[in-house]
Amino acid sequence: MKKVNRKWQYRLAAVLLAGMTFFGATLTASAATPLTSDNFDSKRYADQYADVKAEHGYDHDKLWNHYVKYGVKENRIAYATNGDVGMPDPNAALTKDNFDAARYAEDYADLKSAFGEDRDKLWNHYQNFGVKEGRKAYVIGAPRTPAPAAGGQQTQSQGAGAYAAATVEAAAKFVTYDNFHYKKYADLYPDLKAAFGYNKDLLWKHYQNNGKREGRLIHRTPVATGIDVSSWQYDINWGAVKNSGVSYAIIRLGYRGSVSAAYTQDEKYHQNMKNATAAGVKVGIYFVTQALNEAEAIEEAQWCLNAVKGYNVSLPIFLDVETSNGRGDKIDKATRTAVCKAFCQTITNGGYKAGIYANKNWMTNHIDMSQLTPYTIWLAQYWTAPTWDGTHYEIWQYSSSGSVPGINTRVDMNEFYVGF
Repeated sequence: MKKVNRKWQYRLAAVLLAGMTFFGATLTASAATPLTSDNFDSKRYADQYADVKAEHGYDHDKLWNHYVKYGVKENRIAYATNGDVGMPDPNAALTKDNFDAARYAEDYADLKSAFGEDRDKLWNHYQNFGVKEGRKAYVIGAPRTPAPAAGGQQTQSQGAGAYAAATVEAAAKFVTYDNFHYKKYADLYPDLKAAFGYNKDLLWKHYQNNGKREGRLIHRTPVATGIDVSSWQYDINWGAVKNSGVSYAIIRLGYRGSVSAAYTQDEKYHQNMKNATAAGVKVGIYFVTQALNEAEAIEEAQWCLNAVKGYNVSLPIFLDVETSNGRGDKIDKATRTAVCKAFCQTITNGGYKAGIYANKNWMTNHIDMSQLTPYTIWLAQYWTAPTWDGTHYEIWQYSSSGSVPGINTRVDMNEFYVGF
């Protein structure tokens, strides 16, 4: 029997799987058996690639990880356990197994800078942040958007590059040399810390000359650390909270029902107000709105003003504006903006500072923030850096899973860029 040249067969299969025409026939990835970790013939993959076998032996998980991370790009051939040539199904639902981590990093320069091609970290980012931020992720083998004709729309990769550049620019919008958080910049990027230590001048110069282009993110230096709490934090040891370095606390007063529109006061409101101020923590409050119009917003503000009587409220009284699948979600942007203005004006007329709390999406798409410039803005965005490029914000809620001595649950964490 004539000896078969296996190397030639593998190369031919790679050409066919790439969708190239051979003898007038085209075989695309869709013609191959869809591969998953479950049906991947890892032993056969190792046996046909000596370099892979030398590194990973017959470890199934490591071999699958090699194939999806490198093998597909290197045109290596993999087989399903039924003996058929296979490839990850480009039409399959996205999972960690078929997530194209390398493409996700390539499309977003800020992520590549932060995580390299670390598959676990990139998948974790996509699950926890990327989906909410509108980032795109793909199954391995999914086709890229074709290049457009001149004057047409951007390709996905071009759009991703523009998105990354816009993200870097937005993060830097309110940062100056004076408020540049140079220690955080160094800590976020170990290569810079190794090169420059905590030298503010050198780190600032790096960002101006290279960091922007490389997709690196910078931050403002906060003047204080704060938390926001409700009955979900149960009984708080405010002395321990104060001693941990927390200066400010925004305490939930209550909320209006999303269906009934009835007012409910947080059961720990008075306890938190009394004990926090006694411990020397400066306080503000927030109220979760469901107002449908200006009249209801004024009513909510009056309810807040009555509730803070007798307390030393140093921070603003905030209207919490967020989705609830309730009555407040049904009003349009103009009405919601009017609600915010009416609430804040009523609070200001009552002798207190007023503010608006919302996440980046709502500030961008559901409220006209340009009409709320006189008030304190409290931005919620759980990401590496705040990237809302609107008018201004004085507080950034950066996490909902903080840990603070004196609190036995996770707690929302905030950076304050102004003092109260």
